[in-house]
Parts: sequence; structure tokens; C-alpha cells
Amino acid sequence: MAKPSPNLIPLPIDERLGDILTSLEQNPALVLISPPGTGKTTRVPPSLLDAPWMEGKKCVILEPRRVAARGAAQRVAYETGGKVGELAGYRVRLDRKESESTRILFITEGIMTSLIQRDPFLEGVGAVILDEFHERSLESDLALGMLREVREGARPDLRIIVASATLDGGPVAEYLDAEVIKLEEPGYPVEVEHLKAPSREPVEKLTAAGVKSAWLKRPGGSGDLLAFLPGAGEIRRTARELEGWGNRLGIEVLTLHSNLSPSAQERALTTGESDRVILSTNVAESSVTIPSLTAVVDSGLVKTLISDPTTLIDRLETVQASRHSAAQRSGRAGRTGPGYALRLWTKHEDLSRPERAEPEVRRVDLSRALLEIIAWGHSDPESFKWFETPEPHRVKRAVALLSSLGLTAPGGGLTAMGKRAATLPLSPRLSRLIIEAERLGAGEEGALACALLEEREIMLSGRIDGPSGMATSHRCDVEHRIELVEECAKRRFDHAFCRALGVDAGRARRVHLQARTLARKVMTDASGAEKDALSRAIFSSFPERAAKRRSPSSDRFLLAEGGGAKLDPQSGVIRSEYVTAVSLTGGARGEGREAIIRIASPIDPAWLMESGEVIERTLHSWDSERGRVVASRIIAYRALTLSEERVAPDPSKASPILASELLKDPLRLLAPPNRALALIERINFLSKLLPGEIRQFEWEPFIENICICKSSLDVVKGVDLYSAILSALPYEEQTLLRSEAPESISLASGRKATLDYSGEAGPVVEGKLQEFFSMRELPRVAKGRARVVAQLLSPAGRPLQVTSDLAAFWENSYPEVRKEMRGRYPKHNWPEDPLGATASTRTTKPKK
Repeated sequence: MAKPSPNLIPLPIDERLGDILTSLEQNPALVLISPPGTGKTTRVPPSLLDAPWMEGKKCVILEPRRVAARGAAQRVAYETGGKVGELAGYRVRLDRKESESTRILFITEGIMTSLIQRDPFLEGVGAVILDEFHERSLESDLALGMLREVREGARPDLRIIVASATLDGGPVAEYLDAEVIKLEEPGYPVEVEHLKAPSREPVEKLTAAGVKSAWLKRPGGSGDLLAFLPGAGEIRRTARELEGWGNRLGIEVLTLHSNLSPSAQERALTTGESDRVILSTNVAESSVTIPSLTAVVDSGLVKTLISDPTTLIDRLETVQASRHSAAQRSGRAGRTGPGYALRLWTKHEDLSRPERAEPEVRRVDLSRALLEIIAWGHSDPESFKWFETPEPHRVKRAVALLSSLGLTAPGGGLTAMGKRAATLPLSPRLSRLIIEAERLGAGEEGALACALLEEREIMLSGRIDGPSGMATSHRCDVEHRIELVEECAKRRFDHAFCRALGVDAGRARRVHLQARTLARKVMTDASGAEKDALSRAIFSSFPERAAKRRSPSSDRFLLAEGGGAKLDPQSGVIRSEYVTAVSLTGGARGEGREAIIRIASPIDPAWLMESGEVIERTLHSWDSERGRVVASRIIAYRALTLSEERVAPDPSKASPILASELLKDPLRLLAPPNRALALIERINFLSKLLPGEIRQFEWEPFIENICICKSSLDVVKGVDLYSAILSALPYEEQTLLRSEAPESISLASGRKATLDYSGEAGPVVEGKLQEFFSMRELPRVAKGRARVVAQLLSPAGRPLQVTSDLAAFWENSYPEVRKEMRGRYPKHNWPEDPLGATASTRTTKPKK
């Protein structure tokens, strides 16, 4: 190992290097909590190289950002007296400096997982450090889980160190069965100031004003000033705002973000000859250390990865930084002495900020991680032991997506396409798009489409314009945007030209650069692309976003995933019956507004038929106008009907539908005759008094029975309902019904009188009073548990008395009734002794 530089300055971590080595000698896992600037990133890796268990192997350090990986490699090379690429090197996307002699290798996310995939035993690697783990990217969580499996399987000697400035070490230590070593915060006090009132100024103007103010408040009037901004665009605009001020005062304004060249990044990370202003993304929050800082200006914004519901693709979005992040940023000003920090929001606004940033495992699409896990050897990705297990429904959704994209095999594992997708630096959805585009001879267009969909909308305020001579009516909105990017590229993304086209120049430039990178990974068919190749590739990657126009001239569509949407008036896809809703906004449950298809791509119906997701089924439904069940044979893609024809209903399928309709209002639809209704009342009456001997009548099983092999209401109406209800009873219950709840009884007059079982008082028999002469009592029913109630009528048929005790009536009430009725109906028979009189259906006196 190269000797340390004689100019090596002491750092707080130096005193704990011995403890770290001792811990790793006894336990292969360690959680290291060490504040920013203490030296954990640059001092720990070299200290491990001579440990006996390293045996000449490498130490690989995972950094969250390219800037941090390059900067750390440069610092270690300097401190060990060598050059980058010798003892210390780095490997990041599109850039690497390493050699056979490299033993300290700084890498970025994505590189780590591909390294493990290619070499599952990590031969030649003695230790892996996951730096800045508190940021909790999905990649770092995935890498940690894979490394634990490597250690528990083939490499129990592999040392795993989880390092962070602010992590709660307990859960990780438990996950790895690791020791925790923690360094105390060595910082100095920092005066933190907030805005007095909220500001609506653009972030670049607000930050520039904050820099000018904070420059005057630096403790001691000296030291560098660090301003945090969300992205490279905001940094460039802020630098322009500060250009005149800096030139006038002789203050150098530097920038720091991942898009800069390594030399430009190095300028910001090394001490200057005079005090400087450094405009940086959150890379300077904890990943890298900038010397000589005494002041910080914090815009309070950060770009974070989110799952975009409009395109179903993860992308960077500017959001409020958490309170924890703000504390980290402010603390950078107090690393070497007292500091000052200006936060560009009010104290009241601070209350609405999240306490901590939510880990990516809880908020981004999991399909890429699951693709890696399956490629790693888990046929069931749900068996992977995460540090923090994602919600089951999100895992299942991602598994279903991989299957629908054709990347996983039915029995588990990856298809050939899935294996190819695992090698691409894209989400599974976009990997499928570019692979399909390549197959159809449109690889370059596929690369541009992927770059477009990863970037925010390039159109300004939804404008869909075109240069002179370019049509604004087109077949595919994605192709049209590609044409606009290419036109802008011809003019070197001139801002005025791009704006005239309605295009955001910065976003278009990023799309063009990213597409060029992706295009290197695909082959282009010299014979040319198939017709509509890009649209077909887009459909293959968004299978659930297929949509069908409701009618030929309508701008409204039915969606394959259910629901509906309206085509944006700015879309040029105005003729296609089927489209892929590439970008879909609004229409969320509870919003009360229709979803809008912002970006559409045409679909040839033949693609739907060839997709493998088309099903043929016969759909039975109720035709209320015809009063019958009708059937249609439907060919459908998910929720979209591709074709439909009428067929004869299947009786077994029609019967339940007919029964369901009848059950909604059986009395109205069946119009049962009175005798059938009376039969139901008799059954229900008896079931209450003799519950164990006869069941209550229920419409549902009865209607289901009479609807068997029927599909029409008219046919059911032809059924003799009385006989059907009676025959539905077992023979024993029919016998019981006849004897204990008779349909009628014989009165003393000899007339058979119908019993009415509809009332709560019990069965009621109705007749003229003269028909009850000579009757001392009324019969009992339900095995004697209820007596028949008599409603005695006058000669005119009006109620005189309701009674279940005839003997008491004759004795107590009849004399008064007789007295009144004789005067009103003198020709009728009102004997003094009703029990001795002869009952008759005639009410007049018998002739002598």
C-alpha cells in the first residue's frame, strides 16, 4: 500500500479506526455513524487494506452520487500519495478510472447490483461499504439485502459496513447482527435565520438575494458560502443572477452537480485562493465535504425520485426538503467554526415540512428491484429478505407488471427478454419499449421515446406546435415530440427557437443527451423500421393503458384498466379508434373530474389480438325493455370490447340473471294471484307457531327454482304460482299446512268461509252474524295454539264485532247488538237465543 501523504490532516475518525478494525475482526458486519466531515468516507477504506481478513482483496464503497464517488477517489488518492485509478479508483455510469492495482473502488448505485449479478461470490472483494445509507435509496436497500445473502451463503468472511451521518443504527444493526460505532457531532454552533414572510419569487432570484444577504453575515466576514438548490437548471439560473454581483466584488461563483465535468467538480471541492460562493445540489449535504465553509443558504428544495402516476414511470420531482435535511445543510456551516445559515422559508412554513424524507422503498415503483431480485435467483421475489419489507400489495402489483411485460416466465424466473431488460439502465417498462423498438428496427426512436418518458413534459404549457411546414395533426404524440427534439437539436437547443416551438430547451437537451447514451445499447436495422414500429413498442410497454374511442367522432375513450378518459385537445391522434394513453392525468377517485389523455399513441387492433391478453367470453345481461336475458359473444382485451355478436342465452347462465331481476320486486313482476298470496301467508303464519315443523316462505329459493332453464319474464309469468309454491313444500309440510292452517272452515250456516292469515291477530273468518248462530266457539288451528277470529258483519256487510270468543259475545254483547239491529233491519232474523237459532246464509226471517 502506498504511504500516506505527509500533508495528511487529522480527522475525528482517525481516533476510532482501531476500534473499527477490532470490531470487524470479531464481527463481519458494522454500522458506523459518523457526522459529515469526520473522514469516514476517505479514511476508513485505506485503514482496512492491511487487515488479515482482507488477504489482498478490494474494498468497494457504494456512494449515492457520481460526484461523491469521484471526489472520494480523488481525495483518497491524494492522501495516499498516488493518482486516481491506481490504489484508489472509481466506476460510475459512463466513466471509470481503475486498474489492476486498484484496491479501493468507489462505485455508484446500479453498478453495485450489476457487480453482484455478474459475480455472486464477489471474489476478490474483502469489504463493502454502503456510504450515506440514511438516504435510503431503493438501490442501496436492494444492495444491502443482496450483500447479506452473499455473506450468509457463499461468503461468511465478507465484511459489510453500513456508514451514515445521521442514520438510526439500531434497525440496521439488528438486520445485519452488527455492532454500532458512533462518533459524536464535532460541529460548532450555527446561527439559523428564516425569512420573515413567505416569498413567491422564483427560486433563482430568491436564492441569489439570500446569497448576497448571507455573504455579509458570515462569522468573521470570511469563509466560503454554500447554497443548496434542487437541480442543475436552478443552479445555472442562480449563477446568472449572481454573475454581475460576483464580478463587481471579485467573488468567484462555482457550481457543483453531477452533470459537471470531474475537473469542474474538483474546483468546488478544493480550497480556493479567496472566499467563494458554491451553488450545489444536495450532493453537498453529506456526500462530499467542502472545506472553509462558514455560511449556508438553503432553498429548502430537493429533487427526489417519485412514481409518476401519469406515465407510470419513476422520475425526479422537485419537492420540499425535510426538516432533518435542513438541519444537515445548516450544520455544514459549523464544521470548522461558528457558522451562519439562512433558510429561504418562514418558521411557520417549516411546520408543514416532513420530519424525514420517506425511503424510496415506500414510494417508487418496485418492478426494477424485483427484476434484479429474480435475476439474482429468487423465482419468488416475495421471498427476498428486505431491510424494510415493502407493502405486499405494491410487491404483487410489480410482479404482475413484470409478467404482463413478458419479462417473467409463468413458472418463475426471467424470460430471454427479461434477462436482456435486467442489463439495461431503465425501468422494466421502458426496457420492454426499447427492446421491442429494436426488434422492429426502430432502436434509435425507442431510445428517444424512453428518454422523453423519463423526463418531464417537454412541451411548454401543453402547447403542441411545430416549425414551419411541420404538421400539428399526426399519428403519434410521442413521435411528434421526437421530431420537435430533433428540430431543436439542429439549432443547438437555441432558447428562442425552442420557445417558438413550445418546447422547454433544457428538457429537450437532456432528452437528446440521454437518448444518445441509450442508443449505444441497441442495434439499428439498416433495412429500416417496420410501419408504426414505435407505436407498437409503446403499446407493448403500456399494455394496461390501451383505450378505445367511445364512438368514431368522440374525444372520449374507455380504458383497458377500467373507467374513462378524454383526449387532450392538443393531441394530434385524432383518427385512431384505439390508442395507448401514454400520459394520463386527473380523474382520481374523489376528484369528480374526467381523466385526460395528454400523450397518445395509436394502436392497430391487430396488436391487441396478438397480445396474448385477448379473451373470448359470452356475456349474459338483462334486457329490461324486452323483459328477458340476452347473450352476446364478446372478444375483449382486458376491459375493452373488440367485437360483439348476439347469441342464444345459455339456460344455466340466464336463470340466475332472471331470478336476480325478479327478486328486485317479485310482487310487482310476478303479480301472484290472491290464492297464491294467501298460501304464502298460511305458510308464514304456521312457521311462527310451529317453527321446527315448517319453514317460513322465502322468495329467493322459490324464484331460483321456478327460473331454472328459463330466460324470459313472460315464461315465468305462465307458471301456476299457487301450485308451484305448494309443491315446493315437502309432503309432510303440505299435510301439516292443510290440517293446521286450513284454507277455509265451515260455518254453522254450512258455508265454507276462507280464512285470512294476513293479520297479526291470527286467522280471521268473515261472515254475516246470522251464519254464526248456534256456534259456541270458533275452531283452533296450529295444533291448538291459535283460535280463529270471527269478524261478524251486519246484513249490509259492515263490521259489527271482532271476537275470538263467541260464547262471551252471545252472552254479553249480542243483546245490545240485537236491540240496535232490530230497529235498523226489522225484516232480518235477530232471535233472543242465538245459540238455539238455526244459522243460515240468509239474513231475513224464515217465512212461517
